[in-house]
Amino acid sequence: MLPHFCVSNSEKMSECFQQLLKFLEPIMNKDVLNLRPVALKAFSSLIYHCRNAEVVDAEIKKTRKALQSITMDYIRGLVTLYTKNQDEEKRLKQIAKGLAPESSTTTFKRSEGQQQLLKTLQDFCSIAKVSKLSNLFLNSFAELVAIMEQLKAMDKRTQPQEVTTIKYNVVLRNVDVLFALMQKVKLNKENQLVMMQGVKVFIEDYRTKKKAYKLMARIVEKHELDNGVQELIQIHQGLTSMVEGQNSKQRLTLIRAYVKQIEKCAEGEHGQCTLQDVGDLLKTYIIELINAMTNTNLKMRTLAQEIFTSICLLMRCKFNAINQLFTIILVGLAGNNQSTQSSTIRSLIFTIKQNVVLNKQEEQPDGTIDAQATHEVDMMNAEEDDDFEDEKRKLQNEHMNKIYSSDPAFQQFIVKATRIISIFLKDQNASQELARSVLQFMKLSCNLLSDEALKDEGGMAKLLLDTMFQQKVNFHVRK
Repeated sequence: MLPHFCVSNSEKMSECFQQLLKFLEPIMNKDVLNLRPVALKAFSSLIYHCRNAEVVDAEIKKTRKALQSITMDYIRGLVTLYTKNQDEEKRLKQIAKGLAPESSTTTFKRSEGQQQLLKTLQDFCSIAKVSKLSNLFLNSFAELVAIMEQLKAMDKRTQPQEVTTIKYNVVLRNVDVLFALMQKVKLNKENQLVMMQGVKVFIEDYRTKKKAYKLMARIVEKHELDNGVQELIQIHQGLTSMVEGQNSKQRLTLIRAYVKQIEKCAEGEHGQCTLQDVGDLLKTYIIELINAMTNTNLKMRTLAQEIFTSICLLMRCKFNAINQLFTIILVGLAGNNQSTQSSTIRSLIFTIKQNVVLNKQEEQPDGTIDAQATHEVDMMNAEEDDDFEDEKRKLQNEHMNKIYSSDPAFQQFIVKATRIISIFLKDQNASQELARSVLQFMKLSCNLLSDEALKDEGGMAKLLLDTMFQQKVNFHVRK
């Protein structure tokens, strides 16, 4: 009941808090009766209540002030509790004395108590003073880089494998702490550049590579750009040498951070940016996203689709340049890898569905009017209401600068794309994956092509039929 009590409005909340501290502190420090998670939840509940209270009275203000006075001490204490592991320290001493058993599990894994520690640490960071938190973060990062340099220089041949694993577990827990501290940290340009170089030591080690990508993405998101997209291009070029390798979820997270910064530039937060600058930068990311769009890993595929959706909104709403985005995606067809060609076609299908509507009346193929579209138009024309402001803005972005299928420029593009993509179906050596992607695109193009483009002599209908039924029945269609 204690966490629930901490979110109640009491006339003597600040006094109750002072009394509670006497009992919560020993419970947290010594884990009395294994009640540390309850004490942590109590603090998290109290912080959340004071931070988000709808009515801020005198008692709330007193409690907030009391919490802020102990915040940095508790942050340091929680960091120590999270990063230190008594079992691992005991194990290291046994190994040093030669008393340790032959085998023991030392893999990095967060317990339920550690997860709650991390959450409460994040809650305390949310109310800490930015300057003090930033200093703690920078000192912690510098110390961690020094530890990694020592591990790198250590001769692993003379160290038992278990000792190395335990030391890396400490590093991984310290990286978790950096993530918790970083949510409110403000860094100047010099700090950010030094950190980007420091992250390199984490990327070079396979044990810390995943977390290093996440840390790098956070740094990119928080980077203050003085020269707009041009500076972001320089950052990208500087980091490219460090992030070479196979496609991964962590690398997609870094790409998402770049896209968020481009969105800020497009909003004018970091100066002006041109379509040419944005297009050059997006080409690099889209090539990698294309391969992730058909990845067998559901999380990677979902993340790639989310980033593609953000790029579509950026190009459509800020630059009205969806046709340029289509052209960038089509470049992937020039690759020699059939898997890349298939992914390019799937990405093109996804982008078309995101940005093209059948006609101006939102009429469906069966001749009915889309009820959802009617609801959205009504919402957009409704009287101003604060409760629906975010939804209206979202709806406006969803419809802003969408291309109608009847647009002559789009008809010209879809005809050109269909002619190019249908060629892959004529190759009997094409993989089934590529053939299925081509057939899906042909189905989509039939719905989007105008009657004139389909029915004219030598039009697209004849091309599609000839492609699918060449030599009686196309090899891939028959399969």
